[in-house]
Amino acid sequence: IFVLPTGEHVIGGAGEVHAERCVKDLRDTFACIEMVVSEPLVPFRESIIPNMGKPKVAIQSTPFGHLTFTIYAKALPEECLSLIRDESTNVPSDEFATKLVKLIGASDEKKKWQDVGELWGWGPKKLGYCGALLFSAFSSDDELTNLMVSQYRDAITSGFELAAVAGPMADEPMMGIAFVITDISYNPEAPESASASLTGQVMSAVKDACRKAFENNGRRLVEPMYDCTVYSSGQTQGKLYALLSKRRAIIVDEVLNEGSDLFYIKALLPANASFGLQDELRIATSGAAAAQLRMSHWAAIEQDPYYKPTTKE
Repeated sequence: IFVLPTGEHVIGGAGEVHAERCVKDLRDTFACIEMVVSEPLVPFRESIIPNMGKPKVAIQSTPFGHLTFTIYAKALPEECLSLIRDESTNVPSDEFATKLVKLIGASDEKKKWQDVGELWGWGPKKLGYCGALLFSAFSSDDELTNLMVSQYRDAITSGFELAAVAGPMADEPMMGIAFVITDISYNPEAPESASASLTGQVMSAVKDACRKAFENNGRRLVEPMYDCTVYSSGQTQGKLYALLSKRRAIIVDEVLNEGSDLFYIKALLPANASFGLQDELRIATSGAAAAQLRMSHWAAIEQDPYYKPTTKE
């Protein structure tokens, strides 16, 4: 349980039934008060698809023009995504981020990553997982520029982490993305009166630059997937397959118990499509089927959320 800045209390559960039981116990046994409870909410992640061409850069300056940042975004290799999307292997630490960098260097796409520079940060740290990396390929012979960059490096990484926490699509955290700083320029003619609040300006500028760089790529939402095991008996396979297909489930396996009419179906089910599954199973099979759900991994939704049809078909 945690409290949002708005004062709302959020109860995190391992599924619909678990969350409902927690609310019931809180209302009837522990708090014994009336509560206004929302419908179950499913978290998503924001990601991008690999860009086969040259990355498109985003340029953003601080409000008074002291510093200007040039950043581009690119999707991490598949070797990294498999670790990031599996919650059992995604450990939020500097060691895990370093491991991802080593995987990039050993991947099939390593030639495309030779110019990204050094790792500056990872995030979103406050959400307890590693989903985005920040690299710096910036170099300059100007001593004053280098001094400003070293002085405000923490503000730069903080701005990146703010962008990683809330992406531009739906204010959901980012996943499977690397941001590369290619250039930082300093304007010595900018007004000195505004330099007192430069830390906040740098954070805001880097955040906006990362969000713009994100939008320069093909964008995708990433949803949580359950390992779904449906147990049943009798001639119910057809009904179960139709029900799971309607919920966008991916059938993995079907196992029959020898000597009986019992069987079970293994599938991958989007968490957003799992609400009401137990009741629908019981109704469709007259109580002969039940399901077990557990968190498996995160998977990108293939459909483009910004797709606009150009024909009537």
